[in-house]
Amino acid sequence: MIEGLAHEQTRGMVNPREAGSYRPRSELAELTGIIVSCIVALLLISPVLKVPLLALPLVAFGSPLHLQLSRELVVGAFSGALAWLGFRALVVLHPSYSAGSHVYSHCILPTLSAIAISVFWQRQSGASIESRLIMAAAISLFLSLVMLGQYAAVDGESHWVVHLRTAMSVICLSVGLYLYIMIYGTRARSLVTASAVALLGACLALDILQYEADREWRVLRAAATIGLVLGECAWALNYWRVSPLRAGFLLLIVTYLLVGLTRRLLQGTLNAVALLEHATMAAILVAVMMRLSF
Repeated sequence: MIEGLAHEQTRGMVNPREAGSYRPRSELAELTGIIVSCIVALLLISPVLKVPLLALPLVAFGSPLHLQLSRELVVGAFSGALAWLGFRALVVLHPSYSAGSHVYSHCILPTLSAIAISVFWQRQSGASIESRLIMAAAISLFLSLVMLGQYAAVDGESHWVVHLRTAMSVICLSVGLYLYIMIYGTRARSLVTASAVALLGACLALDILQYEADREWRVLRAAATIGLVLGECAWALNYWRVSPLRAGFLLLIVTYLLVGLTRRLLQGTLNAVALLEHATMAAILVAVMMRLSF
Protein backbone atom coordinates (compact mmCIF):
# COMPACT_ATOMS: atom_id res chain seq x y z
CA MET A 1 0.00 0.00 0.00
CA ILE A 2 1.23 3.42 -0.81
CA GLU A 3 0.63 5.35 2.39
CA GLY A 4 0.56 4.42 6.04
CA LEU A 5 0.90 0.63 5.90
CA ALA A 6 4.56 -0.36 5.93
CA HIS A 7 7.34 1.96 6.94
CA GLU A 8 9.93 -0.28 5.41
CA GLN A 9 8.17 -0.05 2.07
CA THR A 10 7.71 3.71 2.15
CA ARG A 11 11.35 4.62 2.67
CA GLY A 12 12.61 6.55 -0.27
CA MET A 13 9.13 7.42 -1.48
CA VAL A 14 8.75 10.82 -3.05
CA ASN A 15 7.00 13.43 -0.98
CA PRO A 16 4.35 15.27 -3.02
CA ARG A 17 5.63 18.61 -1.72
CA GLU A 18 9.16 17.74 -2.81
CA ALA A 19 8.12 16.31 -6.14
CA GLY A 20 5.98 19.27 -7.01
CA SER A 21 2.34 19.20 -7.91
CA TYR A 22 0.34 16.20 -8.96
CA ARG A 23 0.27 15.04 -12.55
CA PRO A 24 -1.41 17.48 -14.94
CA ARG A 25 -5.16 17.23 -14.72
CA SER A 26 -5.41 16.66 -18.46
CA GLU A 27 -3.22 13.54 -18.19
CA LEU A 28 -5.27 12.09 -15.32
CA ALA A 29 -8.54 12.94 -17.07
CA GLU A 30 -7.35 11.36 -20.32
CA LEU A 31 -6.28 8.10 -18.70
CA THR A 32 -9.44 7.96 -16.58
CA GLY A 33 -11.53 8.54 -19.70
CA ILE A 34 -9.81 5.68 -21.51
CA ILE A 35 -10.38 3.28 -18.61
CA VAL A 36 -14.04 4.22 -18.19
CA SER A 37 -14.66 4.14 -21.94
CA CYS A 38 -13.31 0.58 -22.19
CA ILE A 39 -15.56 -0.60 -19.35
CA VAL A 40 -18.67 1.13 -20.74
CA ALA A 41 -17.93 -0.18 -24.25
CA LEU A 42 -17.77 -3.71 -22.84
CA LEU A 43 -21.15 -3.20 -21.17
CA LEU A 44 -22.68 -1.82 -24.38
CA ILE A 45 -21.64 -4.81 -26.46
CA SER A 46 -22.36 -7.38 -23.74
CA PRO A 47 -25.90 -8.19 -25.03
CA VAL A 48 -24.46 -9.53 -28.29
CA LEU A 49 -21.63 -11.52 -26.74
CA LYS A 50 -21.83 -15.27 -27.16
CA VAL A 51 -20.54 -17.23 -24.19
CA PRO A 52 -20.02 -20.98 -24.67
CA LEU A 53 -22.13 -23.16 -22.41
CA LEU A 54 -19.83 -24.73 -19.85
CA ALA A 55 -21.12 -26.64 -16.84
CA LEU A 56 -18.74 -28.02 -14.25
CA PRO A 57 -20.15 -30.48 -11.67
CA LEU A 58 -18.08 -30.67 -8.49
CA VAL A 59 -18.22 -32.27 -5.08
CA ALA A 60 -16.63 -30.16 -2.34
CA PHE A 61 -16.58 -31.30 1.30
CA GLY A 62 -19.31 -33.80 0.44
CA SER A 63 -21.56 -31.10 -1.01
CA PRO A 64 -22.47 -31.35 -4.72
CA LEU A 65 -21.93 -28.15 -6.68
CA HIS A 66 -22.93 -27.19 -10.19
CA LEU A 67 -20.89 -24.32 -11.58
CA GLN A 68 -22.01 -22.85 -14.89
CA LEU A 69 -20.25 -20.25 -17.02
CA SER A 70 -22.64 -17.41 -17.82
CA ARG A 71 -22.43 -14.16 -19.74
CA GLU A 72 -23.04 -12.20 -16.54
CA LEU A 73 -20.06 -13.89 -14.89
CA VAL A 74 -17.75 -13.37 -17.88
CA VAL A 75 -18.66 -9.71 -18.41
CA GLY A 76 -18.39 -9.03 -14.67
CA ALA A 77 -14.95 -10.64 -14.50
CA PHE A 78 -13.66 -8.71 -17.51
CA SER A 79 -15.12 -5.44 -16.19
CA GLY A 80 -13.39 -5.96 -12.86
CA ALA A 81 -10.12 -6.84 -14.59
CA LEU A 82 -10.28 -3.70 -16.74
CA ALA A 83 -10.95 -1.55 -13.67
CA TRP A 84 -8.12 -3.17 -11.70
CA LEU A 85 -5.51 -2.86 -14.44
CA GLY A 86 -6.69 0.58 -15.49
CA PHE A 87 -6.67 2.07 -12.01
CA ARG A 88 -3.31 0.50 -11.28
CA ALA A 89 -1.94 2.34 -14.31
CA LEU A 90 -3.53 5.50 -12.92
CA VAL A 91 -2.34 5.22 -9.32
CA VAL A 92 1.30 4.64 -10.27
CA LEU A 93 1.27 8.20 -11.65
CA HIS A 94 0.77 9.53 -8.13
CA PRO A 95 3.75 11.53 -6.80
CA SER A 96 3.85 9.35 -3.67
CA TYR A 97 4.36 6.19 -5.68
CA SER A 98 7.78 4.55 -5.78
CA ALA A 99 8.88 1.36 -7.47
CA GLY A 100 7.96 -1.66 -5.36
CA SER A 101 5.13 0.01 -3.45
CA HIS A 102 1.99 -2.05 -3.02
CA VAL A 103 -1.05 -0.53 -4.71
CA TYR A 104 -3.49 -3.46 -4.66
CA SER A 105 -5.56 -2.04 -1.80
CA HIS A 106 -6.23 1.14 -3.77
CA CYS A 107 -7.56 -0.88 -6.73
CA ILE A 108 -10.26 -2.67 -4.72
CA LEU A 109 -13.03 -0.05 -4.80
CA PRO A 110 -12.80 0.68 -8.56
CA THR A 111 -12.81 -3.07 -9.23
CA LEU A 112 -15.82 -3.80 -7.01
CA SER A 113 -17.65 -0.79 -8.46
CA ALA A 114 -17.09 -2.07 -12.01
CA ILE A 115 -18.32 -5.55 -11.07
CA ALA A 116 -21.43 -4.19 -9.34
CA ILE A 117 -22.22 -1.93 -12.30
CA SER A 118 -21.75 -4.85 -14.69
CA VAL A 119 -24.22 -7.00 -12.75
CA PHE A 120 -26.72 -4.14 -12.58
CA TRP A 121 -26.39 -3.39 -16.29
CA GLN A 122 -26.98 -6.96 -17.42
CA ARG A 123 -30.13 -7.22 -15.31
CA GLN A 124 -31.75 -4.33 -17.20
CA SER A 125 -32.64 -6.51 -20.17
CA GLY A 126 -36.00 -4.80 -20.73
CA ALA A 127 -34.63 -1.25 -20.80
CA SER A 128 -35.08 0.86 -23.91
CA ILE A 129 -32.18 2.24 -25.94
CA GLU A 130 -32.73 5.72 -24.49
CA SER A 131 -32.66 4.34 -20.95
CA ARG A 132 -29.48 2.42 -21.66
CA LEU A 133 -27.76 5.52 -23.02
CA ILE A 134 -28.73 7.48 -19.91
CA MET A 135 -27.48 4.64 -17.70
CA ALA A 136 -24.22 4.50 -19.67
CA ALA A 137 -23.68 8.23 -19.08
CA ALA A 138 -24.44 7.85 -15.35
CA ILE A 139 -22.11 4.85 -15.11
CA SER A 140 -19.31 6.79 -16.82
CA LEU A 141 -19.71 9.67 -14.39
CA PHE A 142 -19.82 7.38 -11.35
CA LEU A 143 -16.74 5.36 -12.34
CA SER A 144 -14.82 8.54 -13.14
CA LEU A 145 -15.64 10.04 -9.75
CA VAL A 146 -14.69 6.82 -7.96
CA MET A 147 -11.32 6.57 -9.70
CA LEU A 148 -10.41 10.23 -9.32
CA GLY A 149 -11.60 10.22 -5.71
CA GLN A 150 -9.57 7.13 -4.90
CA TYR A 151 -6.53 8.69 -6.58
CA ALA A 152 -6.87 11.91 -4.58
CA ALA A 153 -7.31 9.98 -1.31
CA VAL A 154 -4.00 8.14 -1.65
CA ASP A 155 -1.84 10.61 0.22
CA GLY A 156 -2.17 13.49 2.65
CA GLU A 157 -3.59 14.14 6.11
CA SER A 158 -5.44 17.40 5.47
CA HIS A 159 -9.07 17.79 6.50
CA TRP A 160 -10.38 17.53 2.96
CA VAL A 161 -8.49 14.27 2.37
CA VAL A 162 -9.94 12.81 5.58
CA HIS A 163 -13.43 13.83 4.48
CA LEU A 164 -12.78 12.39 1.02
CA ARG A 165 -11.71 9.06 2.50
CA THR A 166 -14.90 9.01 4.56
CA ALA A 167 -16.95 9.60 1.42
CA MET A 168 -15.09 6.82 -0.39
CA SER A 169 -15.79 4.51 2.56
CA VAL A 170 -19.51 5.26 2.24
CA ILE A 171 -19.37 4.44 -1.47
CA CYS A 172 -17.47 1.24 -0.67
CA LEU A 173 -20.13 0.10 1.81
CA SER A 174 -22.90 0.99 -0.67
CA VAL A 175 -21.25 -1.10 -3.39
CA GLY A 176 -20.79 -3.88 -0.85
CA LEU A 177 -24.48 -3.77 0.05
CA TYR A 178 -25.50 -4.25 -3.58
CA LEU A 179 -23.09 -7.14 -4.06
CA TYR A 180 -24.22 -8.76 -0.80
CA ILE A 181 -27.80 -8.64 -2.08
CA MET A 182 -26.79 -10.11 -5.44
CA ILE A 183 -24.77 -12.92 -3.85
CA TYR A 184 -27.55 -13.91 -1.45
CA GLY A 185 -30.09 -13.61 -4.27
CA THR A 186 -28.42 -16.42 -6.20
CA ARG A 187 -29.73 -18.90 -3.60
CA ALA A 188 -26.63 -20.98 -4.19
CA ARG A 189 -25.24 -23.43 -1.68
CA SER A 190 -23.65 -22.08 1.47
CA LEU A 191 -20.19 -23.16 0.33
CA VAL A 192 -20.48 -20.75 -2.61
CA THR A 193 -22.35 -17.84 -1.04
CA ALA A 194 -20.43 -17.88 2.25
CA SER A 195 -17.10 -18.01 0.44
CA ALA A 196 -18.14 -15.14 -1.85
CA VAL A 197 -19.33 -13.04 1.10
CA ALA A 198 -16.12 -13.77 3.03
CA LEU A 199 -13.99 -12.65 0.09
CA LEU A 200 -16.13 -9.55 -0.49
CA GLY A 201 -16.11 -8.63 3.20
CA ALA A 202 -12.34 -8.96 3.40
CA CYS A 203 -11.95 -6.71 0.34
CA LEU A 204 -14.30 -4.08 1.78
CA ALA A 205 -12.43 -4.10 5.09
CA LEU A 206 -9.06 -3.87 3.35
CA ASP A 207 -10.18 -0.89 1.28
CA ILE A 208 -11.58 1.04 4.25
CA LEU A 209 -8.81 0.20 6.74
CA GLN A 210 -5.81 0.64 4.44
CA TYR A 211 -4.94 4.08 5.85
CA GLU A 212 -5.36 3.20 9.53
CA ALA A 213 -2.20 1.28 10.47
CA ASP A 214 1.55 1.66 10.11
CA ARG A 215 2.04 -2.03 9.34
CA GLU A 216 0.55 -3.71 6.31
CA TRP A 217 0.30 -7.08 8.05
CA ARG A 218 -2.01 -5.67 10.74
CA VAL A 219 -4.50 -4.49 8.13
CA LEU A 220 -4.34 -7.75 6.17
CA ARG A 221 -4.88 -9.79 9.33
CA ALA A 222 -7.81 -7.60 10.41
CA ALA A 223 -9.41 -7.77 6.95
CA ALA A 224 -9.05 -11.55 6.80
CA THR A 225 -10.65 -11.91 10.24
CA ILE A 226 -13.55 -9.66 9.27
CA GLY A 227 -14.05 -11.63 6.06
CA LEU A 228 -14.11 -14.91 7.99
CA VAL A 229 -16.75 -13.61 10.43
CA LEU A 230 -18.91 -12.32 7.57
CA GLY A 231 -18.63 -15.67 5.81
CA GLU A 232 -19.89 -17.41 8.94
CA CYS A 233 -22.77 -14.91 9.14
CA ALA A 234 -23.69 -15.60 5.52
CA TRP A 235 -23.60 -19.34 6.22
CA ALA A 236 -26.01 -18.86 9.12
CA LEU A 237 -28.33 -16.66 7.04
CA ASN A 238 -28.82 -19.49 4.56
CA TYR A 239 -30.68 -21.35 7.30
CA TRP A 240 -32.91 -18.34 7.94
CA ARG A 241 -35.40 -17.71 5.16
CA VAL A 242 -35.09 -13.97 4.60
CA SER A 243 -35.27 -11.85 1.49
CA PRO A 244 -32.02 -10.98 -0.32
CA LEU A 245 -32.52 -7.31 0.60
CA ARG A 246 -32.80 -8.06 4.31
CA ALA A 247 -29.87 -10.48 4.21
CA GLY A 248 -27.73 -7.89 2.44
CA PHE A 249 -28.72 -5.21 4.93
CA LEU A 250 -27.87 -7.46 7.87
CA LEU A 251 -24.47 -8.25 6.37
CA LEU A 252 -23.93 -4.52 5.86
CA ILE A 253 -24.66 -3.85 9.54
CA VAL A 254 -22.19 -6.54 10.60
CA THR A 255 -19.61 -5.11 8.20
CA TYR A 256 -20.14 -1.61 9.59
CA LEU A 257 -19.69 -2.81 13.17
CA LEU A 258 -16.61 -4.92 12.52
CA VAL A 259 -14.86 -2.40 10.29
CA GLY A 260 -15.76 0.56 12.51
CA LEU A 261 -14.55 -1.06 15.72
CA THR A 262 -11.42 -2.40 14.02
CA ARG A 263 -10.63 1.09 12.75
CA ARG A 264 -10.89 2.45 16.30
CA LEU A 265 -8.66 -0.38 17.51
CA LEU A 266 -6.00 0.37 14.89
CA GLN A 267 -6.19 4.07 15.76
CA GLY A 268 -5.86 3.30 19.48
CA THR A 269 -9.17 5.01 20.30
CA LEU A 270 -11.33 1.98 21.07
CA ASN A 271 -13.16 2.66 24.34
CA ALA A 272 -16.61 2.43 25.91
CA VAL A 273 -17.79 5.56 24.11
CA ALA A 274 -16.83 4.09 20.73
CA LEU A 275 -18.64 0.85 21.56
CA LEU A 276 -21.75 2.81 22.54
CA GLU A 277 -21.63 4.89 19.35
CA HIS A 278 -21.42 1.86 17.08
CA ALA A 279 -24.05 -0.07 19.04
CA THR A 280 -26.42 2.89 18.78
CA MET A 281 -25.85 3.21 15.04
CA ALA A 282 -26.37 -0.52 14.55
CA ALA A 283 -29.62 -0.35 16.53
CA ILE A 284 -30.81 2.53 14.34
CA LEU A 285 -30.01 0.57 11.17
CA VAL A 286 -31.86 -2.49 12.47
CA ALA A 287 -34.85 -0.30 13.37
CA VAL A 288 -34.85 1.18 9.87
CA MET A 289 -34.72 -2.29 8.37
CA MET A 290 -37.63 -3.50 10.50
CA ARG A 291 -39.62 -0.33 9.85
CA LEU A 292 -39.28 -0.60 6.09
CA SER A 293 -40.05 -4.34 6.23
CA PHE A 294 -37.31 -5.41 3.84
